[in-house]
Amino acid sequence: AGPINDRPVQVEVTPDWLVEDQSVPGPATYYIWAVIYLADINPIETLPTKIIVDRTAPYQNKATSVKAQAKVADWPLDLLNNPINDTFIQNNPGGLVMTIPKDYDNPLPPPYGDTYKLWMSVTYSATPTFLPVISGELPVDGKVTIPIAEVAKLLGQSVYVWYQLTDFAGNTSNTSVPAGKSVQLLPPPVLKAITVPKADPVINIQDCVDGVTVDFARGDNVQNTDHYVIKYGNKIIYDEEAGAATTYSIPVNKDDIASQYDDAIGGDQPFTVDCSLSRGPIKVGNEVTFSGEKNLEYAGPINPEHPSVENPAMNPVEVYGVLDLKNELTPEDFEKTAKMIIKLWDEPGRQPKNGHEVKVYFDDKFVPPVIFLNDGDEGKELIHSLPWEIAKDSI
Repeated sequence: AGPINDRPVQVEVTPDWLVEDQSVPGPATYYIWAVIYLADINPIETLPTKIIVDRTAPYQNKATSVKAQAKVADWPLDLLNNPINDTFIQNNPGGLVMTIPKDYDNPLPPPYGDTYKLWMSVTYSATPTFLPVISGELPVDGKVTIPIAEVAKLLGQSVYVWYQLTDFAGNTSNTSVPAGKSVQLLPPPVLKAITVPKADPVINIQDCVDGVTVDFARGDNVQNTDHYVIKYGNKIIYDEEAGAATTYSIPVNKDDIASQYDDAIGGDQPFTVDCSLSRGPIKVGNEVTFSGEKNLEYAGPINPEHPSVENPAMNPVEVYGVLDLKNELTPEDFEKTAKMIIKLWDEPGRQPKNGHEVKVYFDDKFVPPVIFLNDGDEGKELIHSLPWEIAKDSI
């Protein structure tokens, strides 16, 4: 108290005023306001400002300031008398739910409540130097969830789970008593390399017609009920139990290959095949990848059956002999050269270009020479000779 010589007035509230009541659980609440007098008469009061003083962490004794170890977290009911095993992993895709007790003084709900950090490790440390497996606001019911994928990574015969609390004021508790549990998980699988034999080195349209496969041998520690999961690019093309097989050859649908090929770019384009293993709801073990290239570029009009070596949108080759009958050779054509007419396509955006070539086959026999096309050849009719030496065996 005293005269106002300068404004605003700076008043220090010293720490000895900001103390907690040891007989009352939780923080202390103070109200601060000023009374202004004019010549010692007519007092005017300011509105009060509320101040909360919290210097006590969860599980800390107010009187002695000694921090007790936080209480042990509770395991879920299905682990009370059971180890963490593969059955638990399969039955709990949503995760391992631990319950953090909230029987300390003045636990508050979010968003002004406590936050937690929770560690899971095969070795316990009261002052861990590694990151917690999960952290966040402590829910009202104290239930926090460890992702099941993290649980499935456990190796060894035991695991410890412990936590630390920090209240809204920033007071941090000691780490808790560790909750220990035995672990009986199957060893993680080790997958073998995969191959795509048709990528030698590039998958082409004929390969797609013949059949592209992903081949691999059974990995180590693979259980019959584990699932092999194969992805071509961004699509899962196989997800089946491993069974008792020792080798696998998984077909890749040609439509899946074509759907991930950019016709507008053309040329050789990269692709990847990924192979992983799932055990129950999660992926386990290593993942292996094969990288290769594909080239499904083709000349001619759009092929409705792409990828295919036959294009029904193209005009069939016509054959004429001496009698000029369409696709009919007669005795008059004996030892004579017939002609073939090739009607080129004219589809906007897919016209013949410089560098395109046409190879003609008669009854699976090549009829030379190769015909080279040029820009502007769309819609043209090409005449190609069919020598008797090639045609005679088919007549």
